[in-house]
Amino acid sequence: MAVLNIHRRAVPAPLDEVGRLIDTLAGPADLLWPHSAWPAMRFDRPLGPGAVGGHGPVRYFVSHYMPGRWIRFAFTGPRGFDGFHEYAVSAEHGHTVLGHTLAMSTHGPARLTWPLVFRPLHDALIEDSLDRAERAVTGTVARPARWSGTVRRLRRRLAPRA
Repeated sequence: MAVLNIHRRAVPAPLDEVGRLIDTLAGPADLLWPHSAWPAMRFDRPLGPGAVGGHGPVRYFVSHYMPGRWIRFAFTGPRGFDGFHEYAVSAEHGHTVLGHTLAMSTHGPARLTWPLVFRPLHDALIEDSLDRAERAVTGTVARPARWSGTVRRLRRRLAPRA
């Protein structure tokens, strides 16, 4: 199954300011990844091509990186995720746009786990990330994302038991 999942947010701030958020990913002062509510993004070295890591059960490495503009992560797991996800910032029609794209083909169990489990969680995580970006550069979020009932149920079901 081919998957193309795109999230975009116009952010009322200069391109360079929004682009710098990408450079903070997985660092001690990460302003983009919503690590307080989701598994943290971690790498085996500073952000740059070849850095290996991921978040939760999703594994990847940095395949391309243009500081302040674009970063692409190539999937290595879970099994059946063949493709990438990326953040990019651009100027469009006088606005700064921060986007996240996931493009992959799925096979094996991922043909079911992507649409039933990973996609709803992914969509919520990325919208939380875009909220975090907007808050970082403006101090507020015009229309905060809200988790669906499906996302709340999945999070309860998948939460580690103590």
